[in-house]
Amino acid sequence: MTSIIDLCLELPYRDRLNLCQALKDSIIRERKEKRQVHMNRGAVLLGYMRSILGRENPVKSRLSEFVWARTMVAYQLTTEGYSSNEIARMIHKDHATILYMRNKMQDALHYPNAYKDIIDIWTQFQNKIQDDIHKGTDQNTISLGAELPDCHPLQLGDESRSDIHPGDL
Repeated sequence: MTSIIDLCLELPYRDRLNLCQALKDSIIRERKEKRQVHMNRGAVLLGYMRSILGRENPVKSRLSEFVWARTMVAYQLTTEGYSSNEIARMIHKDHATILYMRNKMQDALHYPNAYKDIIDIWTQFQNKIQDDIHKGTDQNTISLGAELPDCHPLQLGDESRSDIHPGDL
């Protein structure tokens, strides 16, 4: 049996170069698409914050309100598993700033009485995220429900049916 590597090595030199270039282009394109998805998540969260604050969050502003808004977005992205470098690209800061923001938000969550205003905004932000998740779930459920066959769910009291065995549940 011939492996894919053997088949590639049998190709003429020029074809191998073309194949390598095509693979390289494919990898670059895939990385750009992945980065674009990440950038979109940052934009979505910044949009949530914009709707909570009622105005745009300028990248360079040092007003406390905007700094905390960016901090909350950075912390949320951290909890979603993004690296500090990815988050830094999303909100136009460096990775050290992201680490500082994460620590600052952890302090605010750990000492909520000292950061009451921040915790109120954080709660609104989390509610907005949850509402969006539920809205997306509802839309997916609706679209999936159209494809499901007509079935009759088990009603309470139907446990006595002979065609249903406890091991099937």
